[in-house]
Amino acid sequence: MWQALVVMMMMAAPPAGHAAEGRTARADAGDPARRLAQAMRTGTFDAADAASIVGWVLNEREEKVAEGFLEALRTADLNGGKRDARWDPTARAMVRLFERALSDAAAHRPSTGEWSEVEDLLKAAAPALAAALRDGKR
Repeated sequence: MWQALVVMMMMAAPPAGHAAEGRTARADAGDPARRLAQAMRTGTFDAADAASIVGWVLNEREEKVAEGFLEALRTADLNGGKRDARWDPTARAMVRLFERALSDAAAHRPSTGEWSEVEDLLKAAAPALAAALRDGKR
């Protein structure tokens, strides 16, 4: 599961997430959790960052990785780049869903099966999805 989460997070990085040429060395170069947070905050990462993050996810304790992903998500700039504002409520609901899942994982809290965040996500996405489908028919 963690492998899928890493791939999802790396794919969700803003389009600027290409190798940053000429970038100076960072003080957090050895800390994959901070690399992840910086990548989420700035939208830039390179192969060394990706390798460090993937290695961390595969080898670190699950609760530690969940805490790192949760912190990175909380520091991410979700308003950067070109976006369609009608999806903002959906994005916020998705972040709340990820925060819930990561908090539960970090605390080893089993799911009760009742996730109000999923219902919130569906309610937030429905109007934006309907509008996008209407726009596509024109």
